[in-house]
Amino acid sequence: FKEKSRRQEEELRKAQEKFEQEKLRRAEESKRELAAQERERREAQAAMERERRKAQAAMDQERLNIEKEKLRLQKEMARSSQQLASLPPASFRPAITLPAPSTERVRFGTVKLMNGWTYARQLNGDKDGVFKRDDLFTTDRLLTKDKGALHGLFDDEAMLRIGQTTDVAVESFGPSAETGEPSIALSLKMGVMRFLAGDGNPPVTATIRTPAALMRIKSTDFVVEVIGDKSTRLMVSDGEGSIASTRGGPAVDVKPGYFLLAPRDEAGVIVDRAPSISDKEGMVMAFQKDYGLTEKARDPRDASGGSEGHVDDGYGDDGGGDGH
Repeated sequence: FKEKSRRQEEELRKAQEKFEQEKLRRAEESKRELAAQERERREAQAAMERERRKAQAAMDQERLNIEKEKLRLQKEMARSSQQLASLPPASFRPAITLPAPSTERVRFGTVKLMNGWTYARQLNGDKDGVFKRDDLFTTDRLLTKDKGALHGLFDDEAMLRIGQTTDVAVESFGPSAETGEPSIALSLKMGVMRFLAGDGNPPVTATIRTPAALMRIKSTDFVVEVIGDKSTRLMVSDGEGSIASTRGGPAVDVKPGYFLLAPRDEAGVIVDRAPSISDKEGMVMAFQKDYGLTEKARDPRDASGGSEGHVDDGYGDDGGGDGH
């Protein structure tokens, strides 16, 4: 009986140990499973966070793009509104259309001669004095004062002569992109200017804007003037072309020996025959008595007037060695 009881106790002890071991094994497995589940949960949560951030970044970028596009459209609408506001009524559209002015600032020549104070104002509003031998740049507006004058010498020996109280800009100069022929684009707001292609150079195709007229001319010598009421006068010594009023009406052919007037507040162009003068200097002075358009840029009767290449700037003749 004792032996039997001992064996039973031994079997019970072994069964108890086996149960405890199985219990521990299952607890370890459960622990590992829970750890794996937690790891998977965290990985899934991290992946979801990455996707959320990626989606948020895409939304933020899309919102930024929309704002940029909105700003661009607002600026474009503002420009369009300004352009529309500056256009004459539909019944007064000009008969000549010119390309939009260039905004590229490029050197085209130097100051050869000047009298009085002259300034250059850039598109950004910067304004500086201009002196003999200074470089000249496209898009800069050249401004002269009363009794002032400036002669700009182009790199190909062409010449732009500017009279007193004038506001003019060379918008572009060089071979035409379409034909390869020499071309120039000018904008004259007030005053008077004369362009000469230079000895031996072929005629230049010029496009000119003024408050009252648009012009397209092929010539070696022409004068354009914007008078006090902003009307425009034109004379060519040679060549041909056309001029149209910004108030409408047909374009008028430009021929040597005629003066043409585009009134500021009326449609059309008025044509007058020029005086019979053989020399070009005399023709110019008959057209506009501004000695800034002549070779010496001064009245020959004025012995104390400015001399070629000189400006009374307080430094004496060619002060500082470079005209400044």
